[in-house]
Amino acid sequence: MLTLQQQPYELYETFSYFERAYFNIPVTAAWKKYDPLRKKLEESYTVLQPTLSKIIKDHQKFFEYTTFGASEGDTWVGFIVFSIVYLNKDKNQQRAFALEMMELLKASSIQEEADDLRSTFITFLQEDEMDSKHKWELLYIYENFDFFASEITTIIETLRPEVRKQLQMYQLEVSNFIDDITRNTRQMSLESYIKRVVRVTIEDAEVRVVYPTVFGSNSLTIQERYVFIGILFDSSFDFQGENEELDLLLAKMKVLTDPSKFAILKELHKESTYGNDLAKKMNLTPATISHHMNALLSEGLVNLRTGKSKRIYYSVNEEAVKSILQNVEEQLLS
Repeated sequence: MLTLQQQPYELYETFSYFERAYFNIPVTAAWKKYDPLRKKLEESYTVLQPTLSKIIKDHQKFFEYTTFGASEGDTWVGFIVFSIVYLNKDKNQQRAFALEMMELLKASSIQEEADDLRSTFITFLQEDEMDSKHKWELLYIYENFDFFASEITTIIETLRPEVRKQLQMYQLEVSNFIDDITRNTRQMSLESYIKRVVRVTIEDAEVRVVYPTVFGSNSLTIQERYVFIGILFDSSFDFQGENEELDLLLAKMKVLTDPSKFAILKELHKESTYGNDLAKKMNLTPATISHHMNALLSEGLVNLRTGKSKRIYYSVNEEAVKSILQNVEEQLLS
């Protein structure tokens, strides 16, 4: 069962801003009606930049060891550290970090009850195909996790008051977003609405909390017991309609014509695939796959399924692809 919160989760908002601003991920809006919101977000980023710059200067060691492997704006190591400290609440955070990293980098199941997890983790790193520098960095984080947990706590708590001030400026946008979801879920469950709109099936029996996210803009993230939906998601993400506006069609065509994304869709057409397996097949890093999947998901070109294992499996949304091709024919030839 999903429960919808009326206000953003401040800690996640802070990290979401931190991640996106640090990697200069642009604020995007797929529809003209969202241009005012995009510009407003860009203004907030400008206001927050001096605080972030000082944090980067004061915490150089943290950034040295938690940004490796990031590709095109995906801070996956930093996000795992954040999720363990703030979202997972695992008592043995060092152990949780090792298990999270092994699950992320290896598709096969990990033995969580291993008597000597350190030995298991070291063996895993030795056998993984990543370069030696990154292996030692991961091991260093594992051996010094208390330090990194303390660092991320200090970073987030330093940013948090400034982010809070900015969030207060988006109360109307958040309220409108919540009202939109409420209207659309009068005749269906929240789970069904999310599946219809953004092609995500949430199968866990565990109760999850859904938060609107401002600095997550047009993203959707599932993390532990939480679901974060960017306030740019609305009924416009229903891709079943046949009469899409031209700018929407062109945005989807732009994604389809990207060689990497096109190759990924061809691979997914063969079978539904777990993200790390896909990374190995495509000879790409998990971070790069995640980046491409965010774009494909935003345009409705892939289906996403998650289960109790917390793993995410991708497949091609054949109906969406056919709809785009049909729409191109109608726009050009009718």
